[in-house]
Amino acid sequence: MKHLFVVLTLVSGLCFAQNKGSIKGRTVELSTQKGVEFASVALLSSSDSSLVKGGVTDTLGRFTLQNIADGHYLLAISSVEYQRFVSAPIHINENQRDLDLGTLFLQADQKQLNEVVVKGTKPVFEQKMGNIIVNVDSKMFKTATNALEVMRRSPGLLVDMSGKITFRGTSPKILIDGKDLRMTEEQEKNYLKSLTPDQIETIELMPTPPAKYESSFQTVINIKLKRDQNLGGRGSIYGTYLQHRFATGDAGGNLTYKTQKMAFSLNTGWNSSNWYQELTDRRVMGKEGNKDVFESYSYLKNPTQSFNAVAGVEYVVSPHHSFDFKVTGDVGRAPSSTYAENKSVLRGNEQPLTVSHNQMTENSRSLTGLAGYTYKNNKGRELMVEVAVAGSQKPGTQNMVSEFVRNNEQVRGISVQRNDQLANSTFRTLNAIYTDVVGKEWKLEAGFKMNYVKNLAKIDYDTLIRTDASRSTPLTVADFRRDFGRSNEFTFDENITMFFMQMSKQFKKLGFTAGLRAENTVTQGESVTLGAIVNRNYWNILPNLTLQYKLNDNSNLVWSSSRKLSRPTVWQLNPFPFFIDPYTVAMGNPFLYPRIRNVSEVTYSYKKLMLVTGYNYNQNGVTQLPLYNATTRLTTWQQVNANNHRLFFDVSHSATLLPKWNYQMYLSTAYGGENVTLNGQSNSVAGLSASLWVSNMFTLPKGYTLEVSGWYNVPERASFYRARSLGAMNVGVQKSFANNRWNTQLNLNDIFWTSIFRANIKVDDSDMTFTNVQPQRYASFRVTYNFGKSKYQARGRKSGVSEDAARIRK
Repeated sequence: MKHLFVVLTLVSGLCFAQNKGSIKGRTVELSTQKGVEFASVALLSSSDSSLVKGGVTDTLGRFTLQNIADGHYLLAISSVEYQRFVSAPIHINENQRDLDLGTLFLQADQKQLNEVVVKGTKPVFEQKMGNIIVNVDSKMFKTATNALEVMRRSPGLLVDMSGKITFRGTSPKILIDGKDLRMTEEQEKNYLKSLTPDQIETIELMPTPPAKYESSFQTVINIKLKRDQNLGGRGSIYGTYLQHRFATGDAGGNLTYKTQKMAFSLNTGWNSSNWYQELTDRRVMGKEGNKDVFESYSYLKNPTQSFNAVAGVEYVVSPHHSFDFKVTGDVGRAPSSTYAENKSVLRGNEQPLTVSHNQMTENSRSLTGLAGYTYKNNKGRELMVEVAVAGSQKPGTQNMVSEFVRNNEQVRGISVQRNDQLANSTFRTLNAIYTDVVGKEWKLEAGFKMNYVKNLAKIDYDTLIRTDASRSTPLTVADFRRDFGRSNEFTFDENITMFFMQMSKQFKKLGFTAGLRAENTVTQGESVTLGAIVNRNYWNILPNLTLQYKLNDNSNLVWSSSRKLSRPTVWQLNPFPFFIDPYTVAMGNPFLYPRIRNVSEVTYSYKKLMLVTGYNYNQNGVTQLPLYNATTRLTTWQQVNANNHRLFFDVSHSATLLPKWNYQMYLSTAYGGENVTLNGQSNSVAGLSASLWVSNMFTLPKGYTLEVSGWYNVPERASFYRARSLGAMNVGVQKSFANNRWNTQLNLNDIFWTSIFRANIKVDDSDMTFTNVQPQRYASFRVTYNFGKSKYQARGRKSGVSEDAARIRK
């Protein structure tokens, strides 16, 4: 009987196992026929939609669900990039145990599925392989009118008044659909202003981008646009009026037109701004017993005008081969004027009041052209090759007149410093990336890039030789002479060769990405006037590793670590002295080393809650510090290398508090320190920082949406600066008309004007306290009009061009 019982048990177990079925298939994007990797696959009971079994697609979009009992099911596939897919009813029974569904197509448009009503909405933030996915369709972005406004509401991103974006303490690289914008900074801002939220599917934030991205991409923001297969044209135009102390405006738009074989795109932007700054500071400079005291007030007004355009053509030869061509260009003019008053007490002796009037102009022009070729098949193999050339010019002038006054009377002749400036840059780039699948499940990516950059910067100073002139004295060319001591010509050539390889694989619950990047940099910087040459030739090996473990359907755990390289910009290397006032000068440093950023972090996400903790260490970070010369009484804001570290902990959360009230918050805390060697002495600081951002979105009657948001920074230590607390409260109202073709938005920023920056800096022989007032409090009104039916957006190619363009244009 015992043996009979064992036999019967084995037989029944075998029969039970044989009654189990399986379902397999492959998901691909409808437009590209490319497999959709890492999509969530859920097997649901057809009776109550409860979850029976789940899985994830591999790098080719394939999936297999095993050990499925007889029954009636629905298969649901979802990914943050695509519309949710739900199958027709599936039956597993004795006549159909192993089911192959074949190829399943996912669409990127927003058409509502009629077969299934999906209850609930996507969370505002999701976590995927160490990256934060911002779902722009969320109600939290109803009052946002463009991509910059969406980023301002995204966790970890800080967007200031000028449109400058900061992510985890870095300047992120912005990509569109994974492709490089290849634009100047001004072009990029206008492009982001022209993108409306309804054109954006998701924004992917990469705090530790893998090896396939440029090493200087410390962090990456990838904006994924909504796409479909409609032919024809679509576009939008916008206009904004902004009022602070002065009026500011911008306008622009984008247009795309698609045929069966070709696609055309045009993006333009115009901006006229009136930025200003009021700076009050007190400087106690020099060693103990030999102190000099400076008190100054300066007011800078900087009206700027700029126009830029991006035009592109894409040609599809066949489903596997395509070409694209793109031209970007911009022109700009930025005249500025500064009024400054300087009081000084030198070794106990009060000096005459110095009143300075500084007139500056800067004109800019740039042009970039590129051509790309792409091959791809439906098995995951892809090859991209791109060549690009670009150039930019930035001529400018400065004329600073200083008077020396005591008791409202001029005590000696005026001082005049004037100069002509020129900054020209050209570069050429060859870039290639190959993608394939190895061993049926491993995704391989490899590539190389060669980059050649030439820069020329020149400045010619003229100094007034008359000692009896006043501001009303007519001056001629004979009253000036060339100041060869400060005139200079600086050339900087840079050749970079880069290689990378990256592997990734998705197991049942574990996701894995590992990469290695090698870069060789050869530079030659020469101060022609001074006869000084600084040559560098170095290799950098830059690894990265990301592991993601799916704890359950609601939570994930990610660990990532990477090393990145950031080279100094030409402006940071340029040794030219640029006078801000007679006692203050800014200067670059040709001896700067590149920054190496090492970062490691752990992310835990549970539904709409995300916790991030990590540590980063920067070797040879570049910072700007005031150095005082007791002999000349000149304060030089010098670019120097510094080592710094940061231990951080971030929390983000979103929720629906009431049916018409949604909120989200982001809290960032960090403890960090910095060390720099000045004049042979080590200077170190350390401190705690924390910031909180909260947004509340209310759905009002008649289609109005109200947003009330605010942020607050505690007193903190940032580099050698000790800043006081500051924050702001903002209100925005949004309304759409005519089936969302018209969109209007009114914003009031920093209502109580509490974002004034006040700080103190102590380093070497410098002790400075200053207050900086900028136009953070303002009211703006924006109107956007969308036209056309197609949702097509220009695809572009991944390129390394904009990385170099950003460096040579700064």
